[in-house]
Amino acid sequence: MQRKRVILLLLTFGLAAVVIIGAYGAWQAIPYVVPLDTLFRWSKPDLDAYAAKVMAPGSTALANPPKRLGYLNVLTVEPLPHGFLFQHDSCNPFDWSGIAYSEHPLPYDETDSSGKVMQIFRPLGGNWYGVFRP
Repeated sequence: MQRKRVILLLLTFGLAAVVIIGAYGAWQAIPYVVPLDTLFRWSKPDLDAYAAKVMAPGSTALANPPKRLGYLNVLTVEPLPHGFLFQHDSCNPFDWSGIAYSEHPLPYDETDSSGKVMQIFRPLGGNWYGVFRP
């Protein structure tokens, strides 16, 4: 009888561990299987809060960025003249993808002096843009 209780207890803990590990894995996989527009919508409250911190007078928020904003992992952060952009890893892992915030409208594409497209901005809503660097 004691042996059955021990086995049942071990099975219960094993099942709980599998459920917890599976839930954690699903949470980590969200940025790779959900479209960017949806991730943006889900992450917008966190993005807006961070933008308010960055744009506050005398802010140093860009110097020490968070590792995650909403459902988006933050890889690098760069200042823009009227905002900022950050690289995330939520799209094709072989392409550079990011999100930009700008208080002034951004052009559809940004080119260098030779006319080569350096980055493309796609409006996501409000002052937010999806960024792609070919």
